[in-house]
Amino acid sequence: MLETDNILELNFSGNGINPDVVKPSEIATQIVNFENVLCQVIKNKHPEIDTEQVLFSFCNIGNNSLDIFFKPLLAIPLVISSYLLITESINNNNYTQIPSEATYALKNIVKFTKTYECVATFKLNNNELSKITNETQIKKMITNVFKGDTVIYGKLIDIGGEKPNLHLKVNEDYKVTIDIPEDEAQKLAIKLYQYIGLKGEAVWDAETFKVMSFKYSSIVIYNEGNSFKTVQQIKNNITSGVWDKYNTTQEINDALFRNL
Repeated sequence: MLETDNILELNFSGNGINPDVVKPSEIATQIVNFENVLCQVIKNKHPEIDTEQVLFSFCNIGNNSLDIFFKPLLAIPLVISSYLLITESINNNNYTQIPSEATYALKNIVKFTKTYECVATFKLNNNELSKITNETQIKKMITNVFKGDTVIYGKLIDIGGEKPNLHLKVNEDYKVTIDIPEDEAQKLAIKLYQYIGLKGEAVWDAETFKVMSFKYSSIVIYNEGNSFKTVQQIKNNITSGVWDKYNTTQEINDALFRNL
């Protein structure tokens, strides 16, 4: 039986939702959304804490609706206080106290509730603290953003869904989810696990330079051969051997995108 001390819970309920009707990848995405919300608030409010540590862990999935449980492991009082700040922000519909990347992850949770017509409840030790419904509006007055047309490159790691979107891995630490038309999803499906480019209008956080939203417009042909040929030409000349260990197109692309 799950211990009840300091257990954080993200519960999705309603419309018959349970682990048997949700793809494992979608459940994993909600675990990541929860992690991102909480870690971004901890990082913002307590910069002395190393959020690269495992501050809290996923510990269980319940079959009663869709329950996802987490247990704090380190800096427990700060983890709990940051969690309470998140739930308070939801209750007050005021997100000025949490960073932009946290609100972005919360918006992804809202999208999930809309897809499954369910309710997301945040709990502590089985006590309900706040709720997100498919009608929740998460808006933050942000002045430190900028917008413009751009091309995003990354590795396509997932695509599809009833309301099609794709997951683009820009580097090891940064992934974006982008809504796309169904016909474009069909074209891009054959590019799964390959590097692609997407053109569109992006909104960036001026502090972190992370993409907060992206409105897709078209596919950009990514010619991975160019990188391979260029690196092959310079690797033994002006790079002092730094590229010598990369001998295939895949290795070169992974190294390039890892450092974006």
